[in-house]
Amino acid sequence: MTVFSKTVTPGHDDLPLLPGPSEPETDSEHPRPCKRHPRSWKRVVALIVAFAAGALGLGALVYAAFFRPEVKPLRKTPAAFSPPNRDVYGGELLNSTGLTDKVYWDSYSYLVKPYRSRPPQRIYVQGGKFLLNWGISRTVLQLKADSAGEIHPWRLPVPALWRDVIQKTVASGANTISIYTNWAMTETTPGRLDLEGVNNWEPFIIECKKAGLWVIARPGPYINAETTGGGIPGWVTARPGEIRTNDTGFHETWQLYFKKMNEIVERHQISHGGPVILYQKDNEYEQIGPRRSEYMQELEDASRSHGIVVPTMFNEPDLKWANPHYNGWGYGDGLGSPDIYGLDLYPIGFNCEQPRKWPQVATTYREYLDYVAPWHPKTSPEFQGGAFDFWGSTSGHNNCLILTGEDYTRVFYLNNIAQGFTAVNFYMMYGGTNWGQLAFPTVYTSYDYAAVIGEGRELVPKYGEFKLQSLFLRSMPDLYKTDLMGEGSGMLTTNRRIYTTALRNPDTGASFYVVRQSNSSSFEIQSFKLDINTYSYGWIRVPELGGQITLNGRDSRILVAEVQISDYNRIFYCMSATIGIVHINQIDDVDIILVEGTPGFTYEMAFDTPRSTKMSQHGPTKADYKKTKNRIIINFVLEKGLTAIRIGRGKGSVLVIVTDYRTATSFWAPAIAQNPKDNYAGYIQFETNQTVLVQGPYLVRNASIDHRDLDLWGDINRTTPVTIVAPSNIRQVTWNGQVIDVKPNVWGAYEATLEFERPNFSFPNFERWKFIDSLPEVKQDFDDSKWTDADHTKTNNPYKPFYGDPWILYANDYGYHVGNLIWRGHFSTPNLNHDSTPTAVNLSISGGSSFAASVWLNDVFLGSMEDLARLKTMNETFYFPQQSVKKGENVLTVLQDHMGYNQSSNSLPGGSQDDIKLPRGIQGYYLISGDNSTQFDHWKVAGNYGGQNKFPDRIRTILNEGGLFAERKGYHLPGFDDSSWEERSPQEGIPKVGVGFYRTTFELILPEGYDIPLAFVFDGDEADYRCQLYVNGWQMAKRVANLGPQNSFRVHEGILNYNGTNTLALSHWALQDHKRALRLPALNLVESSVYKGGPGRIKPWGGNYVARPDAV
Repeated sequence: MTVFSKTVTPGHDDLPLLPGPSEPETDSEHPRPCKRHPRSWKRVVALIVAFAAGALGLGALVYAAFFRPEVKPLRKTPAAFSPPNRDVYGGELLNSTGLTDKVYWDSYSYLVKPYRSRPPQRIYVQGGKFLLNWGISRTVLQLKADSAGEIHPWRLPVPALWRDVIQKTVASGANTISIYTNWAMTETTPGRLDLEGVNNWEPFIIECKKAGLWVIARPGPYINAETTGGGIPGWVTARPGEIRTNDTGFHETWQLYFKKMNEIVERHQISHGGPVILYQKDNEYEQIGPRRSEYMQELEDASRSHGIVVPTMFNEPDLKWANPHYNGWGYGDGLGSPDIYGLDLYPIGFNCEQPRKWPQVATTYREYLDYVAPWHPKTSPEFQGGAFDFWGSTSGHNNCLILTGEDYTRVFYLNNIAQGFTAVNFYMMYGGTNWGQLAFPTVYTSYDYAAVIGEGRELVPKYGEFKLQSLFLRSMPDLYKTDLMGEGSGMLTTNRRIYTTALRNPDTGASFYVVRQSNSSSFEIQSFKLDINTYSYGWIRVPELGGQITLNGRDSRILVAEVQISDYNRIFYCMSATIGIVHINQIDDVDIILVEGTPGFTYEMAFDTPRSTKMSQHGPTKADYKKTKNRIIINFVLEKGLTAIRIGRGKGSVLVIVTDYRTATSFWAPAIAQNPKDNYAGYIQFETNQTVLVQGPYLVRNASIDHRDLDLWGDINRTTPVTIVAPSNIRQVTWNGQVIDVKPNVWGAYEATLEFERPNFSFPNFERWKFIDSLPEVKQDFDDSKWTDADHTKTNNPYKPFYGDPWILYANDYGYHVGNLIWRGHFSTPNLNHDSTPTAVNLSISGGSSFAASVWLNDVFLGSMEDLARLKTMNETFYFPQQSVKKGENVLTVLQDHMGYNQSSNSLPGGSQDDIKLPRGIQGYYLISGDNSTQFDHWKVAGNYGGQNKFPDRIRTILNEGGLFAERKGYHLPGFDDSSWEERSPQEGIPKVGVGFYRTTFELILPEGYDIPLAFVFDGDEADYRCQLYVNGWQMAKRVANLGPQNSFRVHEGILNYNGTNTLALSHWALQDHKRALRLPALNLVESSVYKGGPGRIKPWGGNYVARPDAV
């Protein structure tokens, strides 16, 4: 089906004629290329003939009868929707908050005004370069988990490495980073904010500013993010009141946190010279049920009272056309509505086990947003940039990388452009690690997310695709303001299996044709010709000189026409692969165009006739060209490698660099700051538009020019030939501070070779271990008198106990919210072999999806339950073996997982926000005997040392350790003296079911000047045990060996000491009494690759062991 946004008229070849602006005046017989509609009598005659044919109705009748697609009328804008504050700037009607003159928006895109003396400029939130004309110009804000992207600083627990991922984000062409803050980590103790170390996200904002990135602040309070409780602190679950409503009980909990986060955001807003330009409140919150709009209004009012002046935005979880419970149109208008309404979109889902299975590309986003938010730029605060994986998966993140790989990135991201989006936050840019107990129950330690920057801070293959798209958007400011001319299968093409979306800039007349296969999941190759409707010469079918446009299966591209690239030249059209034009730049008054494609395919591009048409070419691709009176056409079959085609000489000439796709992904275009002391130095479009092109290295982090010296910084992983396109007056080039030998080549670039030699280093074998029993709680003489009394008889939790009386055994009611929990229930049997003597116990235990629990009576193991089916709560009866019940006092010990709190759910009418409060603990307990008269006398509970109020490790936060005996005593921390412990290796294992704890130390001596990502890898067995791995005190792995799939765990420099002593510890919980459960497999430290360069030496941090004499 084809949708037209304007009335269309059958024209050339019975295809819709796309309307254009009025004809401008010309000042000579041969107008400059930038002028529109040159006056040609031939074209005038052609137009007269065309209109005459239309008047006769011949073309119209044929078109209407056979070809014209159905026209789908757009819904009318609801009358209740009211426009925001309006300002007139540069002749355009713009919207604003009315609180700052630094950020504006209209229905096309956002405009940013960092300099007081200059007008605002348009940005496309997705990353990009923008032509600097000091007028109202549009920019691309690339917020990707791919190109202006989502990054959670707290998932990279080494603040010294934050700069590394920020530099890699900038190098991708992005111009924005979106940041969640995590309330659950920041206010773990009610009324006390911990803003040090990994919780101090202000340095992250400052680094973004230094790198030239805008920032979107997303402080919640609720963030989702696959983290425990969606970022809601555990102590909030014990408070009265429904979460995420204006209920008084919940309202009081978030005041301190929200105010402090907003104070940080406020001082870094663009209004104060900072990088923050947008602000999101809460996250993915449907307008279903009572007290929700009021809560959203409370957040809006609070943020404004705290000094937030930039536009607020909201992310609706998907379209609401078909939701029968949906009342109205979300927060697009009315109580609780923000300035900007946006859509969260995850179009391909999370089934990484079937990575080749695709849905069809959606074509309804534009219509929906035009209806719901007609005055807003089309915004997606979260668009799927990867996929998380889950406990029990058979795929792992490698399959997620296939599901959301390069083909997905091309087809679905370019569809965003076709749908009119000019603000897209790709979730995630860098995923990171769920170290400690960060995860919510569904996901495991790795939060790689199949993002463009992998968990180990390495660039994955689709990073290159992401970069090409970002550089394309940087080069196409005309794309930041476009109208839909038409879309549909077979429209404008000679192949009905091709779906085309035609866009046109209403100011400049530049047009863009987004093409893909109508069946977007097809693997077939399709060829076609395209009819483009130009202002200058009417209809043209391209390619003109032979061949066809070829589209691979699961591919998409943007074809451009009539794009002005400088004062000298205009691209008349460019028909190339994927996105075709990668980058446009101007160096020494020469227009440089980087174009990529697939070897063996035909490509064609045309320019309005330049001042000189003399051509030269160097490289494997041989181009044919044709000169006409008004343009020069270049046609070629692409060969692998790099070819330079120069049109003209000197000032105003064009250099076209033609390359295959893989070579194109190795190009970098770092910004060159013009004034390093400027407040917005390095911000492309604002402080600078100057870049250089560097082809070859694994990574180019940044570049600068000092007089005639070009300084480049980056990484390589092999000996690398490099090509540098830079100003001709450069006399010296340095790489990471070292002068390199460069020579000019035949077409004007510089060439050099960066030498790489793999350094020598080795890893330890982990042969000498110390061991201690970490479950003394099951021993007869264990004293739990100083443990917390589990003596509550009432709870605020809406999920009441199933049975058991009178005590509430919910860990959150006693201040324990993370890691393993241990319960000890005491009961007395004055007489044995009596009807009152218990013979079994029935337990209903809740630990979250994929939890486990083990039960002992006195020192006798009764059995384990494992939630391998992700039931969240399990019920089981454990029978007491003969002679296990003692005369007098008996103790039932329950060791269980706390897999994290659930996230909030929007799935039910009326809401289920209190899913977060689903208990972690024992929801039902009952001793079974002949007369059932004997029941528990009292219960004790232990969790992390100090609970929510007194835990000592404020650097690693409350989420780092749980309630195992060794954790409570601090044995996982470096510096503890374990010399008195038994020598025993994990491969020897533990003698019986229970928990063992192992420690070892080892030396690392890795060379400085290299980035060497490391991982601890367990041999891939399946067995009934659970293991936690601690590196220098940081819990960096949680392994469920019979569930999987993760057995390789990334650990960064800074957690690891790359030049000194390290402490490694393992907790080993055996769930069953058999050899494979009682022993751990071999553990190895391995590198994934070696990169020369890197972020520099990172010092370890976190603090050493301090005695905990009161820990029991």
